Amino acid sequence: MWVERIRRKVESAGGGFIEINTRKTRLSQFDHTTGQYVKKPLSQRTHVFGDGRPSLCSGISIARFLRNAPRRISSISARS
Repeated sequence: MWVERIRRKVESAGGGFIEINTRKTRLSQFDHTTGQYVKKPLSQRTHVFGDGRPSLCSGISIARFLRNAPRRISSISARS
């Protein structure tokens, strides 16, 4: 119900809303620099990228990925 409320608010403001299945995409486990999934415990709040880049809060990393590459999500899901 709250998702629909957010969707209506976003769309009424002229924005777009894309709902993503988090179980299928597993974005918190996906390293976009290597294209691999790295399973980690829920308590691990930072992520070091496979190419050695500095760690980021996993939530920020996911948000950046979604903002910059929303169309790639279906291809990520297909590789799982």
